[in-house]
Amino acid sequence: MSSKTNWNIKLGNFFFKYRAISPLPFIVILFLCFRPGSFGARDTIIHLAGLAVVLVGIILRALAVGYARTGTSGRENFLRAENLNTDGVYSVVRNPLYVGNFIIYNGLVITYANPWALLLFNLYLVGLYTFIILAEEDYLKRTYGVAYEEYMAGTPRVIPNFRLYRAPSVPFSFRKMIFKEKNTMFYSLTFYLVFLIYKEYLTHNGIIEKTSLLVYLALALFALNVILIILKKRFLKESAEENS
Repeated sequence: MSSKTNWNIKLGNFFFKYRAISPLPFIVILFLCFRPGSFGARDTIIHLAGLAVVLVGIILRALAVGYARTGTSGRENFLRAENLNTDGVYSVVRNPLYVGNFIIYNGLVITYANPWALLLFNLYLVGLYTFIILAEEDYLKRTYGVAYEEYMAGTPRVIPNFRLYRAPSVPFSFRKMIFKEKNTMFYSLTFYLVFLIYKEYLTHNGIIEKTSLLVYLALALFALNVILIILKKRFLKESAEENS
């Protein structure tokens, strides 16, 4: 392995460790350096489009996690894979979780409606996830050898090929999906609301005109979080009873 490859993988391992927060500093920079775009009556369409994109990313992640085999798609800050996912969502793209993240973040920045911010943020995300994926591929090749190399050869890295789809070999686990994706769902929608409020504040000279709508969205988000917390506690209790 060359020193250049070693450097790439070390950097990828570093970004993997902080992958949950690594995009956030750049989002702050975008807020400070770029004003949000305002297109009058078309803003509502842009906001709905941004929300739709965020939801697509959330659903993709939920499917990947819900159908994932045990010991994979974890939230640890180190690389670990007790099994190899190759069917379901993983049969059309090797990195559905990162593709889901990419879609979610794009939905947020679409809502902000500044083309330059969207372009620069995408360049940042491409660089960030390239290093992370290289580190994961190196780990999986060392762990699973030929089996993973064959999977790599037949499945695209980040651009899905739906003609390759194979049905999942394990049933969907709603419990596992809630366990692992509760925070992603809540924080993604929270950031969407923050983007809307910040954009409204800047584009109307410090006046938030759509107060009622934003309050309703905040209340809906709060209700969603309560439901997710209740479900997670319920599933934790059931798991403890099953293991007792």
